[in-house]
Amino acid sequence: MNASLRVLRALGTVACVTTLWTSVALADSTVALTANANPEYTKRKYESGRTRTESYVLMEGKFEEGTTADRSIDKMSFRQIAEFLAPELAKQRYLPTPDVKNADLLLVVHWGTTIPHVSSEQMKAVVIIDLEPAGDKPNGTNGVAPQETSAGAAAYVEAGGKMLSSAAFDQAMRQTDALDTTKLNENAQALGYTQELNRRKDRMFSSAQEVTMRSDLTTERYFIIIKAYDLKEKVAAGQTRKVVWTLHLNMRSAGQNFPTALTRMADVAVNFVGRSTDGMQSDMPKFRHGQVTPGSPRVVEEKK
Repeated sequence: MNASLRVLRALGTVACVTTLWTSVALADSTVALTANANPEYTKRKYESGRTRTESYVLMEGKFEEGTTADRSIDKMSFRQIAEFLAPELAKQRYLPTPDVKNADLLLVVHWGTTIPHVSSEQMKAVVIIDLEPAGDKPNGTNGVAPQETSAGAAAYVEAGGKMLSSAAFDQAMRQTDALDTTKLNENAQALGYTQELNRRKDRMFSSAQEVTMRSDLTTERYFIIIKAYDLKEKVAAGQTRKVVWTLHLNMRSAGQNFPTALTRMADVAVNFVGRSTDGMQSDMPKFRHGQVTPGSPRVVEEKK
C-alpha cells in the first residue's frame, strides 16, 4: 500500500471524497468555446459535404501573460503554438503556405491567461439579503421582538447599529464592484462570452450555461483566439480586411500546464473552425490510445 493510500484510509471516507473531488476539479479537461463564422464563408468551405482546401499564413497576435508565474506558457514560443495547431487545421484542409501573396487566409493567433476578478462579497464569503433599516421592521431586525429587559434592549440597539454600519459598508463595496468591471469585460472578450452574456443580461433567471460563463470570468483560464482574414478579397486603401471566422477556446489552468491545455484545445478546435456555434459550448478532447503488438524476436547480430 503506498503512502498516499494509507493517508486516505486514515482520514476516512469523507476525506477521500473531498480529495478526489478536488483532484477532478483541478484536472478539468473540459474545453469551452465559442465560434462565429460568416454564413457565406461556411457554405463555401463545406458546400455539398465537401471540405474546400484553403491555404493560410500565420501571424503572431497578442500574448496575455496573466498575473501568476506560469513558466509553461511563458516558455512557449509562437512557433511551438503553430506546430500544435497546424495538424488539427489540416484535418479540415487548412494548409500552411510560405507564399503570402497567393494565400487564401491570414490566421492571427492570440493566446494567454485570464486574470480572475473577485468581488468584495466573494472575498468575504457573505451575501447581504436585506438593507432595510431595523427601525422600519415591525418586530426588529429579524422579525422577533427584542427582550423586555433594559439590558436586552441595550444589546438589541447596539446590534442594530452594528448591522447598519456593516450594511452601509457592504453597500459601498458593492457600488465599487459595479464600477470595477474592466477586468470582467476583458475576460469576457478573451473567452468569447461577451455577445452571449449581453444577449442574456435582461432575462429574469440565469441559465446553467450563463452561470458557468460568469464563473469562468472569475477563475484563471488558458485561452486561444484564432481570427481568419480573407486575403483574396479586394479592399480599398485605408480599409481593413474582413474577418470570415473567429474561434475562441479556453479551459481551466489549475492542475495542468499550457502545452497540455493547448493539445486539448487544438484537438477540440478541429470540429469548429470555419463554423458558428449557438452561444458557448463545451467539449472534451478525444484522447487517443496507442497499442503496441510485439512481434517475434529476431537476432540482429551476434558478438563472440
